[in-house]
Amino acid sequence: MELIYTTTEDKLILPGAHYSSDKKDLCVVFVHGMSGNILENIHANVLGQTLIINNIGFLYGHNRGHSHINDIAIAGTTTSRRIGATYERFEESIFDIDAWTKSATDLGYSKVILAGHSLGGPKVIHYISKKSPFSVTGVILASPADMVALFEKDEPSHSEILETANKNISQGKPLEIIPYKIWDWYYLSSQTMVDLFTRGGPADILPEISSITQPILALYGENDDSFIKSVQEDLDDLKNMATNCKSFTTKIIPGANHTYDGKEAEFSEVILNWIKFFLK
Repeated sequence: MELIYTTTEDKLILPGAHYSSDKKDLCVVFVHGMSGNILENIHANVLGQTLIINNIGFLYGHNRGHSHINDIAIAGTTTSRRIGATYERFEESIFDIDAWTKSATDLGYSKVILAGHSLGGPKVIHYISKKSPFSVTGVILASPADMVALFEKDEPSHSEILETANKNISQGKPLEIIPYKIWDWYYLSSQTMVDLFTRGGPADILPEISSITQPILALYGENDDSFIKSVQEDLDDLKNMATNCKSFTTKIIPGANHTYDGKEAEFSEVILNWIKFFLK
């Protein structure tokens, strides 16, 4: 594995991990979820190791939402921008995915599979909907998160939280942190809260999956807690929305949770087998 960097259209320098394949036919570009990073996303590391054994490249591209808070260098300057999960803007995810997709082709790969985990799933869907990248030949949605519906389902005070966030924005304080821990894990800025959790807002984009024509693999762990109805029903709903894809494959991994802890090998095998069947 090699540490590499890419520069986004808006001049952010992002780190990534490249698991190189001698054969430059196909590369999986991995888009992590909220606060994700290669050090903690064990499932991604195991996936990368599994793929390169099978002559498939793997590129874990950190996006600006990596870690809870980060400071990302701005190209051509000595300054940085503080982002991370706390401050990221959903619409800017297009810059990050575009940079890593282009990096994969710059590394010599002729075809790219975009894989999004959790919040990375909606980001991948939105990116393909807006950019229609010619190099992308397949899509993997691992535990894709319907952010708005999850927020409404899991947070009883969701209306009050959004009201506070919108008030802060109207008062010129978009970076003000909301003093409420989302999912008992995230403290988010007002602008990020509104971006991710507003009905009809920037992250409420799952119906855009209808624009994807490439084959799709969607999977969850059996014990994933990020479902809206049930794991199976959520997969069925995604499949029903994906009206233009060449094929839509679903898989539930027995005993696995949202990050496939202890089931990384099974997670990797499902993805590898799908690639071999549909895209190799």
